[in-house]
Amino acid sequence: MLARVGFTGLKVETYIGIHAHEKLSPQPLHIDLTCLCSIENASSSDSIEDVPVNYAACAETCLCFASENHFLLLESFTTALARTLFHRHQIEGLKLRVAKPQALESAEEAFVEITLP
Repeated sequence: MLARVGFTGLKVETYIGIHAHEKLSPQPLHIDLTCLCSIENASSSDSIEDVPVNYAACAETCLCFASENHFLLLESFTTALARTLFHRHQIEGLKLRVAKPQALESAEEAFVEITLP
């Protein structure tokens, strides 16, 4: 049985941007993650040990990734984070949306969304 597991609105800070003022201090990003995984064992056992994708562990991966990496482009950040999540967790597919709320003066946020198999 396949399920979608994830979270919305995870707030992280990272150094990202092409403008000089963006390189002086960390920029806030908001992350939404949906993972596709099998929940067959976990739904039968009701045990956290059988959960293939632990959303708390995925959130921690995102937080660490943001604090340890610096990018110029939101596209690069999102792609690298998607690959990191895909390789570190038992994910069969994912949809990752990373938004930068301070990117545009006239919009709530700019975002990049990636889907992997």
